[in-house]
Amino acid sequence: MDKLFKMKKGILSCLGIITLFILMGNSNNVPETFVERIFAPIRGDSWRFSYAGLIVIVGLYYCLKNFNEIRENFLISTSFRRIIITIVLMNIFSAAWVHCIQIYKGFSNDLNAIYLDREKTSVELHGDKDKLIVYGTMHIVNCSNNVQKFQIKVKAPFLVKEDISKDYITLTNEFTVPQNKEETLNVNDVIKFDKECQYSGYSSKAFEYILFNEKGESLFKGKLDEYQMDELN
Repeated sequence: MDKLFKMKKGILSCLGIITLFILMGNSNNVPETFVERIFAPIRGDSWRFSYAGLIVIVGLYYCLKNFNEIRENFLISTSFRRIIITIVLMNIFSAAWVHCIQIYKGFSNDLNAIYLDREKTSVELHGDKDKLIVYGTMHIVNCSNNVQKFQIKVKAPFLVKEDISKDYITLTNEFTVPQNKEETLNVNDVIKFDKECQYSGYSSKAFEYILFNEKGESLFKGKLDEYQMDELN
């Protein structure tokens, strides 16, 4: 009976780790992990508290604890070691998901095959008298076997939207990314207006991008702190 109980405990712990691995993934189009979408942050007028990460940490810790109870293992024999292994596993899961997403996107033939590296992407908008200067870099991977051609629309941050009365800014350049290629797109565009900017001299970071062509479009949100700060305005 004790052997059967341990076997069930081991199976449940394995399923728990697999489930937590899945929950730590995302679609790349938005930065939130699946667990953050299921267990939404608690929000106030100007603050937010995310507890999703605690669920993953506690879940992994107790799965490791169960494994040690079934069969003692030096690596997870103490609470401190289990915490260290939990952190290591979370980093491994995050790194593994990058490859999982790119493999999944590789089955698409359209703009859904584009992977955005948020850590290497930064685009700023600068208002200067009667023009808006958009500059920065976007680091993307074309995961498909087809060449992807597209233009980019940048969602106007709160201050920019108030100034130019537009939700999106369409960049003039067209970009081409070869199949299965990693590219850094240099964004450098000047958009002129008929009237002078209301808030001349400001600078704001972009937090949402739409890649589009005649076949369709693909939306990407930037880093969590970038677009969630704008949502609070």
